[in-house]
Amino acid sequence: MIKIITLVCSLFFVINLDAQVTISTNDFEILDNTTWKGSLTYIDYQSAKPTDVATTMQIRITDMTIEQDVQYVWEPDKNVKSRTKVKKNGRFLGNQKVVSKIVKDDGSMQIITMAIGKDDGKKPFFPMRNRY
Repeated sequence: MIKIITLVCSLFFVINLDAQVTISTNDFEILDNTTWKGSLTYIDYQSAKPTDVATTMQIRITDMTIEQDVQYVWEPDKNVKSRTKVKKNGRFLGNQKVVSKIVKDDGSMQIITMAIGKDDGKKPFFPMRNRY
C-alpha cells in the first residue's frame, strides 16, 4: 500500500513539475488606463510589524509591458514609475516566476508570483509571494 501511495505522489509531483503556468499582457487589459487608490503594506524592520502606506497608482498596458506610476500620499519623494515586462513566454512577470493563475467563477483572476531577493539590503523572512 505504501508503495502505491508513494508512486501516486511521485507521478503527481512529476506531472506538476512539467506543467508551466503562463500569463500575457491580455490578462491585465482590464487594468489599462485605470487608477487605483488604497494602501500598500510592508514590514517595518524596527518594529517587525505591518505598516500601511496610503497609495495611488495609474496603470497602462502596452504590448508586453505593464507600466505603473505610483504615488505615496504621505511620502511624495518616494514616488516611482516602473515598467514590468511579461518574459520567457509568459512564465515570468519581470523577474518573478509565475506560480499560479486562477480564474474565478466571477471572472476575476488571481496571479501569484514568487521571487527570492533582498529588501532594504536584508534577506526576507521567506520567499516573497505576490498576488495580483
